[in-house]
Amino acid sequence: MAKANNKIIRRFNIAFRAVNTRGYTRGIQMLIEAVNAQQATHQACEQMKKEGYQELRIVRVIDMH
Repeated sequence: MAKANNKIIRRFNIAFRAVNTRGYTRGIQMLIEAVNAQQATHQACEQMKKEGYQELRIVRVIDMH
């Protein structure tokens, strides 16, 4: 599970860099992709809670207007 979380954090970091280097629209697209990846881990997080782990909060998407 930790590996999945690290992958998501990396994707968010890449997305934020994309905002800076390639412009707003592409960066937002990558953020959306990263959020979708995070949502895909929700089921795994639920299973972790059943096993006694606390749910991991990755990052919060911010409005960059």
